[in-house]
Amino acid sequence: MRYFFEIQYDGTNYHGWQYQPNAVSVQATIEGQLSKLFKNENRIVGCGRTDTGVHASQYYFHYDTDEVINTATIKHKLNGMLSKDIFIWQIKAVHQKAHARFDATQRSYTYIISLRKNPFAVNRAWIYPYYQLNIALMQQAAIDILQYNDFPMLCKSGSDVKHFRCNLFKSELIHYKHKQQLVYHITANRFLRNMIRRLVGLLVQVGKTDVTIEDYNYHFKQKQQFKYINLAPPEGLYLSKIEYPFIEID
Repeated sequence: MRYFFEIQYDGTNYHGWQYQPNAVSVQATIEGQLSKLFKNENRIVGCGRTDTGVHASQYYFHYDTDEVINTATIKHKLNGMLSKDIFIWQIKAVHQKAHARFDATQRSYTYIISLRKNPFAVNRAWIYPYYQLNIALMQQAAIDILQYNDFPMLCKSGSDVKHFRCNLFKSELIHYKHKQQLVYHITANRFLRNMIRRLVGLLVQVGKTDVTIEDYNYHFKQKQQFKYINLAPPEGLYLSKIEYPFIEID
């Protein structure tokens, strides 16, 4: 039987989702507890990677077991075994060929920037009180990127990918004045490594007027590398939604 686990995690104490031999990852942490529950060494397959310090308000992985499980019981037991920064939201039986990574049709991320020093945003946002940003320009840049679908300049160098094309469905920067906070939402069929953190860094450079909106669009149109991109820190980034054709949206 194959099961999809919908989870949430705070990535502060983990070196990303993916298993690493010499570091603590979310994947290895969950696998360790599942092996105790089911007395096996079955691996889990996640919907994608997240970097060190990146969070997930919605994440899916699939897990195979020879037995039919009581999902409510397993959810309760597993939540009791895991630390407080990982939460099992629900478990669903799926067809045997369902794949957490390859069957996802859309992925959404949220990035949070605090425009003031905020003790409650430590490890939860990019705390950025340093410059007066031109937020209108940043919002325009966020909209403009929807014109493009090929992003070699936003991919981490050395990444093993066959192409740099991504179909963007949403790119929106919201300014919450009363919170002194910027929240960026982006949705696509796929993302490149470091793509969102590089894009958010670029938006801030546009807001500081280090990069003009004309140069920003020119580089995307011509598929040219920027001279410099300020990589946004991981703690502001959240994987926020994964969509599958066989899972109803609640």
